[in-house]
Amino acid sequence: MKILDCETSTSTYNSLENITGVSCKKIENFLSKLNIENIYAMDRTNFILEQFKLKYNPSLEYDLTYWFHLTRTLNSNEFAEGLLPLNEAIDGIWDFLFTLTNGEVTIDEWNIYRSNLENHKYGADIASNQAFHYNNKINNNLHWGPYGFLIEDQILKDSNISDHYFTHPEIIMHICYPFKKLYRYDLLDAFIKNTLPCIVKFQSNNTDSIYIGDALHYLSNLIHKKEMDFHSNNTFDNHGKKISSEDIIRIKLLPSHNLI
Repeated sequence: MKILDCETSTSTYNSLENITGVSCKKIENFLSKLNIENIYAMDRTNFILEQFKLKYNPSLEYDLTYWFHLTRTLNSNEFAEGLLPLNEAIDGIWDFLFTLTNGEVTIDEWNIYRSNLENHKYGADIASNQAFHYNNKINNNLHWGPYGFLIEDQILKDSNISDHYFTHPEIIMHICYPFKKLYRYDLLDAFIKNTLPCIVKFQSNNTDSIYIGDALHYLSNLIHKKEMDFHSNNTFDNHGKKISSEDIIRIKLLPSHNLI
């Protein structure tokens, strides 16, 4: 079984060796000598992959890709139902947030708040643009996911990505901000205090050769001490279908104090 696993630099090297037949030492030597300074950042993945193919004529076929889903959740969440797309997860999100309202609203008031938010019944002074973004997500299957990133190490080193998902997932923010304006209660703060950052590692049979290029690009950035950014990563979208619990490889909770 050949699997592309970009959890760490070591797992990435080992995966590439197993898939391509090129040793870790040769991969490192190839990348250390390859000059990409004059290549536009967005083109570097393709450039590196093409140069690698020219030099080694490697095998690029493999069986599975591992992905990393970033979220924030209860420490007891074992994702028994798998990773749900937004349209299937949204009721559970509202139910959980209600448990954090600390008696500020009754269940009837909470349901009315949700109905008003989803039907655009709050003025701009309360809803701001949060209601618009909330409804755009729940009503458009382009935003349902579930999503994943190819290279875990890169996302942990890029605070623009990790903070975005770990501190306050967007859908939570869209619900909590108008609630604070209306009820003067910081529901987002309550959510953060009762949850932890989490990375769910899962597998898919989406095995495009460009992911090999992304992995090589990531390792090149490490070797040449380049700043980690999204150009050396890739994303997965399951297009509104859940990722089964059988495809989940690992659930990793991160201490909140690790976030910078």
